[in-house]
Amino acid sequence: MIRTIFDHELSEVERALVQMHQDVDQALGRALRAYEYAQHGSARALIAADGEINARRAGVEEAVLRLIARQQPIARDLRVCIAAIAIAADLERIGDYAAGVAALVLRDTLTPAPIPELHDLSRQVRSLLSQSITAVVERDATVEHRLAVADNDVDARYAQLLQNSLAPRFADQASLRHYMYGLFVAHNLERIADRAVNIAERAAWVATGLRRK
Repeated sequence: MIRTIFDHELSEVERALVQMHQDVDQALGRALRAYEYAQHGSARALIAADGEINARRAGVEEAVLRLIARQQPIARDLRVCIAAIAIAADLERIGDYAAGVAALVLRDTLTPAPIPELHDLSRQVRSLLSQSITAVVERDATVEHRLAVADNDVDARYAQLLQNSLAPRFADQASLRHYMYGLFVAHNLERIADRAVNIAERAAWVATGLRRK
């Protein structure tokens, strides 16, 4: 009976993480659309809603602490609890990055002129994030290496964007500022990819008890 209760409560924590991921991914998608189409109203709504993601993180932390206090888990069960708190923190930070993209929408005064490279980068980063949370639910230790390799590609794409920004391609200061805001968006995406790798590393740690060196 005790084990059944523990498994149920642990499943609730994992469902909360999955829901948090869905909220964060939705916020990121909306923020990127708001940036591409200069949707100021949507950007303001996203910034205002960031507190809801913060509250979800707090809810996960409280649920895990109650679970530890009542059930006193050991071995992998304890690793799951510890990892859940860390993953909630990573997801909350990704929500902050999405809000940061929305904030850029309100600062950019130009008519949207999408940076093509951001489309592929955003799709890749959101895919990494989805794979990482799936690894958590499935206790999959194999995703960690794949995401680390993919993250290197994200870093290279971001570096290429930075290099392009140094090219003499801007007719005026406003155009340069617009492109620099695009680089800030790319920077947030690069940091989100890093957080996705963190989540995958914790999924592997839960599954194996080992940490990647």
